[in-house]
Amino acid sequence: VLSAIRRDIKGGESLPVMVFTTDDRKETRSKAEELGVEDYLLKGMTSLQEVTARIKGILKKIPSHHDEE
Repeated sequence: VLSAIRRDIKGGESLPVMVFTTDDRKETRSKAEELGVEDYLLKGMTSLQEVTARIKGILKKIPSHHDEE
């Protein structure tokens, strides 16, 4: 899916992507990082507050979003 996003969506190569999954295998996480995932979170192991904080952190890195605040 991430490869398709990067390839097929206008601006997809710079679109920040956060993975929220139950897959905790090291090889899956490594593959996601190779594909440029901004963050990799495990369901059931991450609180809503942490998810919110990470999303805010990602949004702060986006110049166009940060300028609007």
